[in-house]
Amino acid sequence: MPTVIGLKGTTGPVSVGSKVSWHPERLRRSLVSAVGPAATDFGRTAAAASPSRRVAASMFVRTVGDRSTVGFSHPLANIILKGAKPHIIGDVGQKLALKGTGRVVSGPVVHPGMKADTFLRDVLPLWAMYYRRRAAAATRVA
Repeated sequence: MPTVIGLKGTTGPVSVGSKVSWHPERLRRSLVSAVGPAATDFGRTAAAASPSRRVAASMFVRTVGDRSTVGFSHPLANIILKGAKPHIIGDVGQKLALKGTGRVVSGPVVHPGMKADTFLRDVLPLWAMYYRRRAAAATRVA
C-alpha cells in the first residue's frame, strides 16, 4: 500500500466519514410554510400597483397548502383587469353625481370603453423573488 501524503505515520487507505441526515418532510414543511407570507407580500405589492384604491382594498390572498390565490371582491376589478368595450349605460332611474363638478347625469351615457390594465401581470415576476426570500428564511438552519 502506498503512503498517503499529508498524514504522518499512516499507511494504507484512509477513510473519512460524515453522517448525513436527510429529512425531506421537514424541508417540504418549511417550503410550504413560506408560501403564505410570500403571497401576502405579493398581495401588498399588487395592491399598491392597482389603479383603483377600491379595487386595491378589496384584494385578498387565500393560501391552502402550497397554493395561493390572489383575488378581488370589488366588481370593478374584472373590468379593470380585462378592459371594457364602448357601450351605453342605460337609464335605470338613478342619477349619477359627477364628483367635484356639482353636475348630475341622468339618462343614457355613452361610455367610451377602456383598455385592460395589466398591473397584476406587471408585478407577477416579483412572486418568485418574494417566495425565494421567504423560503430561504424558512429553511435557514440556526
